[in-house]
Amino acid sequence: MMKMEEHGTTGAGVAQFWLSKMKNIEVLAKKITHLDEGAFHHLRNILCTETPNGFKLDFLFDSNPYFKDSVLTKTFHTSRGNKPEVTNATGMEIEWHLGKSLTETENGDGFFNFFKSPVADTAEEVQRLMDHDYCIGSTIRDKIIDNKDLSKDLLQELRSIIHGNHTMYQHRLLRLRYLELGARLEAAYRKLYKPIYEKRYEIVNGITKVGVKDEVAIEQRDKASKEKVVPEFWLTAMKNHKLLAEEITERDEEALKYLKDIKWYRIYGGSFRLEFVFQQPNPYFENDVLTKSYQRPLMEKTTGSVIKWHQGKDLTHKFLDGMSKISKRMTKSCESFFNFFNPPQLRLHDKHIDYHDEYLVEEVKSKLNYDFYIGKIIRDKIIPHAISWFTREALERGGEFEDLQDEGYDYSDDDEVVEAFKNL
Repeated sequence: MMKMEEHGTTGAGVAQFWLSKMKNIEVLAKKITHLDEGAFHHLRNILCTETPNGFKLDFLFDSNPYFKDSVLTKTFHTSRGNKPEVTNATGMEIEWHLGKSLTETENGDGFFNFFKSPVADTAEEVQRLMDHDYCIGSTIRDKIIDNKDLSKDLLQELRSIIHGNHTMYQHRLLRLRYLELGARLEAAYRKLYKPIYEKRYEIVNGITKVGVKDEVAIEQRDKASKEKVVPEFWLTAMKNHKLLAEEITERDEEALKYLKDIKWYRIYGGSFRLEFVFQQPNPYFENDVLTKSYQRPLMEKTTGSVIKWHQGKDLTHKFLDGMSKISKRMTKSCESFFNFFNPPQLRLHDKHIDYHDEYLVEEVKSKLNYDFYIGKIIRDKIIPHAISWFTREALERGGEFEDLQDEGYDYSDDDEVVEAFKNL
C-alpha cells in the first residue's frame, strides 16, 4: 500500500485506521493492550496470501521504535476436507529494540504473542494454541482484510488526510486505486489459469484420475502413467531460454530432471514467491519444495530455501584435492543454478560494509537486480508459457507473449474475467 505524505506527518491517519478497525472486532480488541497500541500506530498495511494448504498474513510496519522488522508474518496450514483442521501455525521471532519487547511483559498478554509459533509440553496443548491463533488469523483475514469494504474505507480515510484539491494528491489517489484494481484483476486471472496449470501438471507428470479398484488394473494404470511422463519437461523449458541456460550447469541438469512443477504466488504489492516442486526421493536433496521470495523494494529482503543436500551431492560446491586439518575433504563454491536459492544480500546496517564505497554498493545492487530479473523471467515467461518453451515454439516467437503484464491489453471484452472480478 502506498504511504501517503501529509505536510509534516508520517501517515499516522492510515495507521490509526488499522488499529481502529481491529479494535472494533471484540475478539481482536481483547488481545490488544494499551502498550500494543503504540506499536500499532506504525502499522501500514495487512495483507493475506492464499496458499495451497492455508494462508499467510503479512503485517507491514513503518520504521518504529519497537522492533527492527518491517514485516511480521504468521502462516497457517490446514488439512483438506469438509472440516479442515489446523496442522501448523508458523510465526516468527520479532527483533525487538532494547527494552521495547511487548511480549515479555508482567502478565504475558499482548497481541504480538500472536506472531510466536505455538510451543507446549503436550500435543493437545499445542493443538489448542494453534486453534486459538487460527481463530485470530481467520478473523483478521475475513473481517479486517475485506477488499471490497476496505477499498472504500481506506480511500475515504486517505481523502480525509489530504486537504485541498492538489493535483499531486489527486494523482496519488488515482494511482492507489489503479494498483488495487490491477491486483484484483490479476487475482481474477489467476483463478482462471489455475485449472489449466493443474491439467499441465497432470500431463507432464503422468497423473491419471481413473477410478480403478482391481489390483491388476491399478498396476497397469501406474505403468501407463510412468510411460506417459514428459521427461525433463521443466529442465528443457528453462534451457531453451538463453539467459536461464547460462545459469544451468551440466551438473545441475541431473538434479533438475526431478523438477515436477514451478509455481508462483503474490505476497503483497510487487513482492512474490517462486516454488520449485521436486520429486522425492531424489539422490540430491531432501527438500520437496525449494522457494525463492522477493520482497519489494528490492533492497529490503530476498530469501531462498536452505537446501538439505545429501552427503557429497552439494551442487554449489566442488571437492578439492587434499584434506583439511580435521581430515575432511575441502570444497570451494562453484557456479550452479541452485545458487539462485542463496541470493546476494546487502544488509543496510552491516557494520562490516563500507556504505561509502559506491563501487561496492553498486556491485551488490547490480547482482540483486540481475537476481530479480531471473526470478521475473521464471514468473512471467517460463511458468505461463512452459509448453511453448519446451517445444521451442517460444524461440520462434522470440520469447514474446501477450502476458498480463503487457501494457495496452484490453480486458473489457473478456466475460469470464469480468464475472470472476465481480466475485472477488
